[in-house]
Amino acid sequence: MNTIFLVRFICFVLLVISFPTCSWAVTVFEDDFNDNTKVDSIQTTAAVDSANSCVRLPSAGLPNAIEMNKYGDGYAVVSETGIHMYEYDDATGQIAKNNAFSIPFITDGIGVATRQDNLNMWAIRENGVQYVKFDGSSMVDDPALKMSGINQVLSVDAWENSDKAVVLSNNGGTAEINLYDASSGNIATTLTQTTSISNPVSVSIVSGTADLRVATKDTLYYLMYDDATGQYVEDVNRKITGLSGVISASTDQSTHAVTSSSNAEFIFDDDTGGGSSVAAYSIGSVSDAFAISLKPDSYDQALVTSSGEVQYWCYDDATNSMVRDSSMEITGLQLMGGFLTPKEYYSNNFVTSLSYDEVRLTVDEEVPVNTSVSYWVSSNGGLNYTAITPGTWTTIPNGDDFVLKAVLSTSDSNTTPKINYVKLKATTLKVSDLTVTAVAKNDPAQTLPTTTFPVEAKAGADVIFEVTTKGFAESVWADFTTGASVPLTNKVSLPNETNVWWGSYIVPVDAVDPSSIGIVVTAERGPKQKHITTNPFINVRGKIYEVLELSITK
Repeated sequence: MNTIFLVRFICFVLLVISFPTCSWAVTVFEDDFNDNTKVDSIQTTAAVDSANSCVRLPSAGLPNAIEMNKYGDGYAVVSETGIHMYEYDDATGQIAKNNAFSIPFITDGIGVATRQDNLNMWAIRENGVQYVKFDGSSMVDDPALKMSGINQVLSVDAWENSDKAVVLSNNGGTAEINLYDASSGNIATTLTQTTSISNPVSVSIVSGTADLRVATKDTLYYLMYDDATGQYVEDVNRKITGLSGVISASTDQSTHAVTSSSNAEFIFDDDTGGGSSVAAYSIGSVSDAFAISLKPDSYDQALVTSSGEVQYWCYDDATNSMVRDSSMEITGLQLMGGFLTPKEYYSNNFVTSLSYDEVRLTVDEEVPVNTSVSYWVSSNGGLNYTAITPGTWTTIPNGDDFVLKAVLSTSDSNTTPKINYVKLKATTLKVSDLTVTAVAKNDPAQTLPTTTFPVEAKAGADVIFEVTTKGFAESVWADFTTGASVPLTNKVSLPNETNVWWGSYIVPVDAVDPSSIGIVVTAERGPKQKHITTNPFINVRGKIYEVLELSITK
């Protein structure tokens, strides 16, 4: 008898050490944001900054923060206190605010375009556009001339002598052209066209035409209006390449003022196509440029800096260069800018071979004071989301189509949170297939193995049983209605996180004949448990007076 017990113990030890420890879960996906191949660029409104390997709030790019007047000397500027018109005052010899043509009621504008012949203005918000008309004494806030629901608005320009405008928006990383007409007393959309131009920055109307220039960080595209189709078609011969870091561009007819944050240049169209920068009309090196505007039919350019300063540049014949005119400059503007908030990040869908009901998210993030990032996961392809806390296992609806969502926000427009890395792991814990494989002194009429219960066993008999688990169970045990508790041993590991566990239960020798015994099998992984309950599991019929040990056949 002792020899048999020793053999069983040795077999148990060999079984335990022969199976490596399993990790808890499968990795659904991970992303370090070195590129955007795992990002849903259509739904994502946050900025995926591949150069710095992070997701962050997008900067409030305001390429149309300033618009120069064609007639007279002045410009309109977007600020946190409204859109204000500044014009040269002959009496003081300085530029001054013209309150009559200012728009104090738009404090969330991100761009402005002037009709020029009457100073009516088109203003854009992050998700909308508004046309503001002068009624003879002031600018009017007309609800009929507002439109919202436009995704990721970037830039605006207006046609002269017409209540029409073009608005550029970002549609999943590509330029979308929207034309609007307010001549009927409300805003009507006359064209929405998605282009193949990636990472758009701004749009300008080619003076005297229906054609457009669309700027990206490194290119000025020419879009020609096709009367036959009512669509825009790129004229590749007029494309200007070789630019760098463009944040704002302003076009007249064949000339363009273009700026990065550190360099502003003036470009002429070439007769053979493309364009060339001309140093004499270029501002050159600048500090923290924010937006630029070109005065129609002129070389004059107005530049807004991030410090809230408007620099006014004009051509000087004597020096054959651009010089500043301090009488046309202002400082101390409370500029719109910083980071746009809140914004969302969505991963692509990731489909797993099995369904899972528990996830854990690992993140590397930077969350400064006054900022936040919240995380959500969907297991049904994005139809429903469950809030999750990084580093914690969270129960979710069982599913196999995973999407990760994050909401980034800030109450400090100059500070953004960042997500540098994410890894989503998923698992599920299941216990099933309770099977009795052997019973000491088994009745030959009882076929084994069996999953049909109860089985019959004599008091004192050894009953061998097993279960199957999925989801990296760490331990399994069985509790019987007799009060006994039996740990199960990992018998064999199968693919897909599946394990087979076996146990041995000796029916008490003093068990009442007849009686029944129930079983509860528990599988555990961390704080999570799953159970199988079968009652009755064993029907006690008869007795044996010696406990027989059963060998395990591997």
